[in-house]
Amino acid sequence: MMQLSIIHNIHVWLLGSIDHGNIGDHLIQTAICEFIQDISSKIIIHDITIEQYFIKKSFLIDKIKDDDILLFCGGGNLGILWPKLEKIRRDAFATWPDNMKVVFPQSVYFNDNAEEIEKSKQAYNNSNCLLCLRDQKSFDNAELLFNCEKILLPDMALYLDVRKNNHERNCILLLLRNDKESNFHDEEKKSLIDSLQGFDNSIIIDDTVVSYNVCNNDRKFEVQKLIDKVSSAKLVVTDRLHGMITSAICGTPCIVLSNSYHKIDSFKPWVEDLSYIHFAKKPDEVEIIINSIDFSKENTYPLSDKRNLFNELREKLIDLLMNYDKSTISENENSLVSVIVPVYNVEEYLSECLDSIINQTFKNTEIICVNDGSTDRSPEILNEYAKKDSRIIIINQDNKGLSNARNTGIAAASGKYIYFCDSDDYISLNTLENSVRTMDEMRLDMLFFNAIAFSDDNSLNKILNKKSIYYSRNNQYSDIYSGKEILLLLEKNDDLQLPVWQYMYRTDLIKENNIRFIEGIYHEDNSFTIESLSTAKRVSQIPLEFYHRRIHTNSISTIDPSFKHVYGYFKSGIKLYQWLRQNETDQDFIEEQIKWINNNPFANARKIFNKLSDQEKTKYLELSESEWIEFRLVMFEIDSLDKKIKGQKNKINKIEKQNKEYLQQVSDLKKENSIINSRLQNIINSKLYKILSQIRKIKNVYKK
Repeated sequence: MMQLSIIHNIHVWLLGSIDHGNIGDHLIQTAICEFIQDISSKIIIHDITIEQYFIKKSFLIDKIKDDDILLFCGGGNLGILWPKLEKIRRDAFATWPDNMKVVFPQSVYFNDNAEEIEKSKQAYNNSNCLLCLRDQKSFDNAELLFNCEKILLPDMALYLDVRKNNHERNCILLLLRNDKESNFHDEEKKSLIDSLQGFDNSIIIDDTVVSYNVCNNDRKFEVQKLIDKVSSAKLVVTDRLHGMITSAICGTPCIVLSNSYHKIDSFKPWVEDLSYIHFAKKPDEVEIIINSIDFSKENTYPLSDKRNLFNELREKLIDLLMNYDKSTISENENSLVSVIVPVYNVEEYLSECLDSIINQTFKNTEIICVNDGSTDRSPEILNEYAKKDSRIIIINQDNKGLSNARNTGIAAASGKYIYFCDSDDYISLNTLENSVRTMDEMRLDMLFFNAIAFSDDNSLNKILNKKSIYYSRNNQYSDIYSGKEILLLLEKNDDLQLPVWQYMYRTDLIKENNIRFIEGIYHEDNSFTIESLSTAKRVSQIPLEFYHRRIHTNSISTIDPSFKHVYGYFKSGIKLYQWLRQNETDQDFIEEQIKWINNNPFANARKIFNKLSDQEKTKYLELSESEWIEFRLVMFEIDSLDKKIKGQKNKINKIEKQNKEYLQQVSDLKKENSIINSRLQNIINSKLYKILSQIRKIKNVYKK
C-alpha cells in the first residue's frame, strides 16, 4: 500500500485509549495504529489512556496545538453502556472545539435516554467531527441525532493482517461473554458444552476479556495471545463480536451466537461473504451447523478486499493530514533563513541553483550570493535574478576562494538560520520549509539531512556511484541529541558526513562561537562541521535526500589529487586539534576526537600524499617553519609513533596476560595448599592420629 508523502512528523492524539482487560478493544486499537502507520510512518501517535486523560488534562491543554488532530478509539461504547469513555469524548470535544476530531467506528446505544442524548448532541454536533459508525443501525441513529460528518465502516479490527500466524488446529475454543451483554443462562452454556464434547473432547473455555488491566506496553502481547488461541482452534464458538472478528481474520471456522444488544446481528453484512463464519440464534442450532462445516478446507481471509472498505476513511484522513502539513508553514514565516550561495564561474549551473532557492515553498529567505571574482557570465546571471527577486543580495569581491566567500556570507547573514548551498548544485523545493519547521518545533541548533549525487556526464559514473553511497547514511537519527552525543554516534556508525550543505544552522550558534571556515584550503567543511556539532546543544535529522550534489569534471572530488588536497586535510586536523584544546574540557570527548582526527583528516592527508609524484610532494618544503614542523609530525612521525604505541600496547597486553596466568597459577596453588592444610588439620585432630602418636612415643621410649 502506498504511503502518504509527508516530510515532517505529524502529531495526533489518541484520547481515551483502552487500558482495561477487554482484548477485543485492544484489537481495535492495534488495528487503528496499524491503519495510521500504513498512511505514513511520519505520524506520531500520542496514546493517552482512559485513566491518564483527566489526570493529565492540564498537560494536554498545554501540549495539544490548535491544528493537532484528535482521535478516539472505536468499539461499542458511544452512548450509555460505557459512560467513562463517553465522558472523555464529551470533555475533549468541549475543550478543543476547533481541533479536527475523528471517532473510529463505533456502535451507538442510548436506550431513549433523553438526558444523555442531549449531552452527546452538544459534543458531536460539531463541524470539526468525523464520526465513523460500524453498523447500519448505529449509522441511522447517528444520522437522526448528530449534525456532523459520518461514515459507515466495519470494526477496525477487520483491518489487521495476521497472515503470519500458522498453527496446527487442534481444539474447539469457546469464547463466551459473562457480562450484561450475555444472552444465555448458565444452563444453556452447560448444554452447549455437552453437545460440543460429542464432536471433540478437546474443548477450551475462554473469553476475549481477561481479569486484569492491560496497559499499552502489554497490548501487543495480549492481542497476539488471543490471535494464537484462535489460530490454533479448528472451531470457535462465541457470542463475542471480537471472537467472531478474530476468527474471521485468522481464517478459523466460527459459529456466532447472538448477544443481548444488536452488535452481532448488525455486523453480519461485513462478514457474510466469509463462508467459514456461521450464525446461530440459539445454542441448539450449533450441532446442526457443525455437521455442515468442512474442516478439511483451508480458509483464507480476503485482507485486501476488507482493507478496501476503509478507503473512504483513509482518503479523509489523508486530506486532514495534508492540510496539517501545510498549515504550519505560515507559523514559521517569521523564521528568516539566510541562504548563502558562493558563486565562482558557474554560468552553466547557476540558474538551476537559484531557481531551486527562489521557488522554495518557504518564502521568508534572504539569498546572499557572494560573487567570488567570477570571470564568466555568472555576475550577469546574478543581476538578472536580483532584478526579478528582491530577496537576492549580491556581494561582489575579488577571488578569495570558497571559504572566504562563505565567511563573507556569514558576516552578512541576518536570518534566524543559515543554510549553505553551492552554486553548481540545487535543493528540493520543500527543503527550507521542512527544515525550518523542524528547527522551530524542536528548538534545534543544527539539523542535518541526506544528499543525492547526480551527473550530466556519463564518464563520471564510477565516481558518481561512490558518492551516492557516501551521501546516504546507514541509520536514522530523528530524536533530539546533544551535539557531542550525535557526533560520537555518527562517528561510531560510520554515518558522519561533513559537507555543510547537508546541515541547517542556528545563526547564533555560528556567530556567538566564532565558527568560521579555514580560508585558502580544500576540505574546509571538516573543521567547520565538527566545531559546530561539538558546540550545539540540540541536533536532529530529517532522513530524506533534500540536497542534489552535481558531480562534474571541475568538482574538487573529480580533479586529480594534489598537494592542495593534502594541505586541506592537514590544516583541518590541526585546526580541530587546536580548537578542542582551547574550547573543550571533557577529556574523554577530547580523546575520542583526537582519535577521529588521526584516523580521518590526518589519515586522508597521508593516503593522498603517498600517491603524489615526488615533485608534488616537495611542495611541503614551501610551508612556513612552524607548519613544516607540524606537517612532518603529522605525516611521518605520528603514524610511526602510533605504530610504536600499538606495538608497546601489544607487549603490555602480552605481559598482562602472562601475569594474569601466573596470578591464576599462584591462586590455584594457594587453594590447593589450603585444601591440603585443612585435610592435615582434620587428620591431626582425629582420634586415630592421637592414638598413633601415643604409640610412636611408647616405641621411642623402648628404643632408648
